[in-house]
Amino acid sequence: MTGVSTGHLVGYVGGLAVALGIGTAVLLNAPAASADASAAAPSPSSGHAGTAKSARVHQRTNTLAAMKPAPTRKPGAPTASVTLLMTAAGSATNARRDLSIAYDPVGDKTSVTVVDATTSSPIGSTVTVDGSAGAPVRSADGKRALITTTFHNPATDKVEAVAVVMDMTAGGQIGNTLGYVDASPMSASFAPDGTRAVVTLFLESTSQIWVATLDTKTGTQTGTATLDGYPFVAPVWNTDGTRVVITLSQLGGETTAVAVIDATTGDVAGTIPVKGYAKTAPIMTADGTRALVTTTIDNSNSGPSTRVTVIDTAAGWLAGNPLTFPGTARVSLLGDGRVALVTTNSGLVSFVDTRGANATPLLPLLPPFGFDLAAFFATPLGSALAPGLFVVGFLGSAILAFYVLPAILWVPALITDALRGSGLLPAVAATVV
Repeated sequence: MTGVSTGHLVGYVGGLAVALGIGTAVLLNAPAASADASAAAPSPSSGHAGTAKSARVHQRTNTLAAMKPAPTRKPGAPTASVTLLMTAAGSATNARRDLSIAYDPVGDKTSVTVVDATTSSPIGSTVTVDGSAGAPVRSADGKRALITTTFHNPATDKVEAVAVVMDMTAGGQIGNTLGYVDASPMSASFAPDGTRAVVTLFLESTSQIWVATLDTKTGTQTGTATLDGYPFVAPVWNTDGTRVVITLSQLGGETTAVAVIDATTGDVAGTIPVKGYAKTAPIMTADGTRALVTTTIDNSNSGPSTRVTVIDTAAGWLAGNPLTFPGTARVSLLGDGRVALVTTNSGLVSFVDTRGANATPLLPLLPPFGFDLAAFFATPLGSALAPGLFVVGFLGSAILAFYVLPAILWVPALITDALRGSGLLPAVAATVV
C-alpha cells in the first residue's frame, strides 16, 4: 500500500508542477505607456481656428441627450396650469430660497418666482417666458439660478430657446431674457464662484453645438461659440471660472474634439483632436491650468487601449504628447494634481507628470504601492522572464516530485524497519492465506 500511495502522490505533484509551469508561460506581454506625437501634428494656431467637420453618427449612450427637451408641440384643448415648487440643483448657502415654476400649456408660457422655502411666500417679481422649462440649475453659493425653456415659434416654424438668470436672494430676474432661434438647450452650468455660466444648445438646422457664455452678475451674454460634434459628458470648469473644457464626439466616436472656451469672452481658446471616445468628463487640476481627457480606442484585433491627453487650459493646446496605455484604465489626481495616477485593468500603474505629460513605465504596484506579482508578469520584464521561470519551475518541480519526495516518504519506513530490527517495535506477524 505504501508503494501505491507514493506513486499517486508523485504523479499528482508532477501534474500540478506542469500546470503551474504552463500557466506562467502563457502570461501576456503588456506594453508600457507610449507617447503619441502624431496627435500633436497640427499647430496651436490651427487648433484655435475651430473644430474639424464631423459626421455625427450617435453610436454610444448619450447622457446629455436625455436633457435636451423635445420641441414643444402646439397645445390642444385647454388644460389647467401646472405649478411646481422646485429646488434648483447645486449646493445652496442661501438654502431658504426655492423656485416656484408654473407652466401654462394653453399659452405655452412658464412663470418663475423665487419663494421662501419655509412659508412659500413670493420674493421679488415673477418672470414669465415662452415655452416649458427644464430642470433649473443653481450656483454653488445658492445666490443665482439659471432657467432654460424651449418652445415652437409658429411665426418662423422653428424651435427656439430662452435663458433667464434669477436672483435667489432678492428675487426676480437679473438682466434680460436671452433668446436663441433654431436651438434647443442641452445643459447649463455655473462657474465655481457663480459669476459666469455656460449654456450648450443643439442647433436644429446644422446639427452643431452652440455654447453661450453668460455673465450672471448682469444677466448678459458675453459670447457664443459654434462647435462640431456631440457632447456626451457635461462641460467642466477650471477653478477660477475663466476656462470651460467641453469634449465632443466626432466621426461616430472614433475621434473626440476637446474645446477650451474662454469664459470671459465666449471665444474658443483652442480645439484639440484626440483619438478615441470619451466616456467620462475631463479631470481638472486644483490650480485649473491642466485638464486630463481620457478616451478609449477600440481595436478589434488587439483589444481596447486608453489614451490620456493633458490639456494646457491657458494655451488651449496640448501639454506634451498624448499617452497610450494597454487595455482600459482609470485616471485620478494625486494631491494638487501635479501628478496623475493611471491604473490599468491588468493592475499596472503609471505616474504622469501633468506639467509635461511625462509618464513612468507601467509598474506592478498594489495600493498603497506594494508589489503585485500577478501584474509583474504583465510587464515587458515579467513577460521576458516568464519562459525562464517556466523552465526553472518545471525542472525544480520534477526534481522535487521524482527524487526529493520519494526519499522523504521512504525515511519513515526506514526508521520503522530499524526499530523493529532492534526489538523496540514488535514484528508484524505474517498472514497465512
